[in-house]
Amino acid sequence: KHKEGTVSLYPRGLTFPVSMSFETGEQATINLRFPDFIHLTKVRATVTKALAGTDAGTITLKNQAGATLATLTIPLSTVIDAEFSAAIDVEVPADGFVTLVAAKTTAGGKCEVFIES
Repeated sequence: KHKEGTVSLYPRGLTFPVSMSFETGEQATINLRFPDFIHLTKVRATVTKALAGTDAGTITLKNQAGATLATLTIPLSTVIDAEFSAAIDVEVPADGFVTLVAAKTTAGGKCEVFIES
């Protein structure tokens, strides 16, 4: 049982991958939806294309209300395969979602983001 007294149909240890980009015209806000209650424990990002331009990039995880749960900052010139992570303790209700937001002032770079239960 979880804080809500709800049992998750998802087993612990699942990973939900999402491709995110800091390239021109590719920065996005993505809602990751869950049909059943789930408890999320970690967000992590692995760089798949080195960050270019003149600034760092951020991946922000938000809840349904828009409140920030975690922000991963990926420094300028971060190389491929570098990993960044944050522990979270988030319960998402059935038919709920979390939102991932990629932001970077100057274009350049990509990463794979993983949300873990």
